Amino acid sequence: SEFGTGNKEHQQIIEQTEAFLNAYGLSRFAPFPYSPESLPIKDLAGYRQRGEHNDSPMIFYTFPATFKDEIAKGFTVEQAAEVLKNAGMLTPPTSDRGYKRKSPRIDGRQIRVYVLNFLPDDDGEQAEQDTE
Repeated sequence: SEFGTGNKEHQQIIEQTEAFLNAYGLSRFAPFPYSPESLPIKDLAGYRQRGEHNDSPMIFYTFPATFKDEIAKGFTVEQAAEVLKNAGMLTPPTSDRGYKRKSPRIDGRQIRVYVLNFLPDDDGEQAEQDTE
């Protein structure tokens, strides 16, 4: 009763994902379209693209290894992806099979990625508002 109701693992996955994207969303995700010559990024985690409007979530095209080893750390990939999908933070493929989608064309090729939608906050305000 001390911790309330609801699945704590689900909340942990969402909070872990939000923390990762807040910490690394602008430093490890290259802006799309991307030119490695103009902006080299160490430990590239994927690509980011601004939403259609200023208040739209940013789209993070996340490499599978980054999703598995860092975002879903401590959970199975399938469990983390399903929780994020149900929370509206992961855009599944239109085929409804699996959780990875094809990225936009990057250097003429498309790769399979996890598509995360998130509005990064600069000062932690959004995370506080979400918990209220």
